[in-house]
Parts: sequence; structure tokens; C-alpha cells
Amino acid sequence: MNSKVKHNLMKEDLTYYTSGNNAEIVELGKYDFIRLKGKGRILGAGFNTKIDGILFFYKILQQTCKKQSINFTIPKLEILKWVEGDDFQEQIAEDEWHWIVLLRNYSFINEDLIEEAKDFCLRKKNFALAEEITLENIYIGKCVQIMHYGKIGSEIYSKKELKKYISMNNLKENGFYHEIHLSYPRKVIPENMKCILRQPIE
Repeated sequence: MNSKVKHNLMKEDLTYYTSGNNAEIVELGKYDFIRLKGKGRILGAGFNTKIDGILFFYKILQQTCKKQSINFTIPKLEILKWVEGDDFQEQIAEDEWHWIVLLRNYSFINEDLIEEAKDFCLRKKNFALAEEITLENIYIGKCVQIMHYGKIGSEIYSKKELKKYISMNNLKENGFYHEIHLSYPRKVIPENMKCILRQPIE
């Protein structure tokens, strides 16, 4: 692999990382992810620990791959969220949220590289959370999506637009609600943060 090439999924897969400001239907395929699961309050201590953990692991993976002249940018953070029932209501008990934090995995990063990064995390960094990191191939398929602008946690208004579009077009939800956070809080003011919201449908 050419060491001078720095891969960037945001540029290599524009369809996946693009959305209009109004609800629309898109068709997506299968994608590989690195993930961590959890349950509890969104933006709570456990949630934030898992987000920090998966980003830290990907940085270690990035360093591991550089030894083999493989260079890439870290993909955007993604979150699957659900509750038992209707997750579009505004008030949900904090401990009822289930979630999975995800990062897309590049096709050239195989299991051996991931296991090498895990081993380094456990032996050299005392990072026990690495043991919980798993790989998953997810088929997304047809979904309704919309671009949301605002701080993390303010997505309820755009989620309502998704639900309205689904209802008005007699569509049926089929899978976990999905967020792709295109902005990082430390780099962008809250009102300008961008996040793609997706709801798979039948």
C-alpha cells in the first residue's frame, strides 16, 4: 500500500456522509464497524466513557497501521440508539436508553491489525475497555434521513421530522435509529454542529 496516500472515508464515500436538510429516502449497503455497546443516560458518564474509549482505540489502531505504511483519518463517530417502545418521545427514563457507539472500519484494516492494537492497549496502556471492542458488519439498506444542526442531545426536533415523513408516506420503521456526528464539540460551536439522522425502513 502506498504510504503517501492518506485514506479518508468522508471523501471516499460521499453518499454515506451526505444528507439534505429535508427528510429523504436513501439506499445504503453493508459496512464494517468497530463498536462498543452500553445502556444508560445519553451523555452520561458511561456513555461518554465508551465514546472516549472507542476514539482512543482507533488512534492506537491508526498508530499500529502506520508501522505498515497504512495511513488514514479517523472516521466520524456514529451512534445507534433505541428504547423498548417509542424513542421519539421527548421524555424517556435515563436508564432506559440502549446504545452502540460505532466507527466505520476501513476495508484494508483486518482482524490481525485490530487484535494487535487490542493487545497493545491491554499490555502497554492498561486500557481494559479494549476487550469489549468488537467488529460488526451492518446492512443498512433503505432508510429515511435528514441533516440536523445543533448540539448533541437536541436531535428530538429533527427526529420528529423523520417520523412525520415516515408516517405521511405510509412507511414502516425497520431497525435502530442511527446518528452520524459530522462535527466535534471542541471544534464547532453548538448551533453549527452537523449530524445525519437515519431511520431504516422496510
